[in-house]
Amino acid sequence: MEAMVKSINKFKLFILKTRLKEFNKPGEGGIVATLLETKHGEPVLLALHEDKEGPVLNFWLYSVHWTKIDRSSMILFLNEHSLQISDIQVLEYRDKPYIKKYGKGYGTIFMTYLIKEAKKRNLTAITGEMSFENDEQKVRQKNFYTKYGFHIDSDYKLLKML
Repeated sequence: MEAMVKSINKFKLFILKTRLKEFNKPGEGGIVATLLETKHGEPVLLALHEDKEGPVLNFWLYSVHWTKIDRSSMILFLNEHSLQISDIQVLEYRDKPYIKKYGKGYGTIFMTYLIKEAKKRNLTAITGEMSFENDEQKVRQKNFYTKYGFHIDSDYKLLKML
């Protein structure tokens, strides 16, 4: 079984390396991409795109499911002293209930690189607001943001001082 997982991950890595080459083509400026591994050893491609027209940063996380490349995203607004989390969209595979929807390590990669990027830009805070559909999501999100040092107020507003 372990050999099969390694073989599948090699295939996924090949597909992601092909996507990485596409980012490096002329005319794709403003995108910085890197190959990473999730906490479970799954290869993923993380790309950061800065919108030159406005104060928007996009983190894209590409993963491979069978032969299809899927993209999760985190949209951020860059303010003078902070980054504001506007939206996080991690794929949910609503049409494939047999695929685990959370606990894959994608959020960990997003948050790790979000904090690094904010520090690199000498920002003082990361802000946002929790958005959840049910109590299970609310608890999972509270635990997640707390793990990364965010303060959560009674209106579910997020604040992490850097």
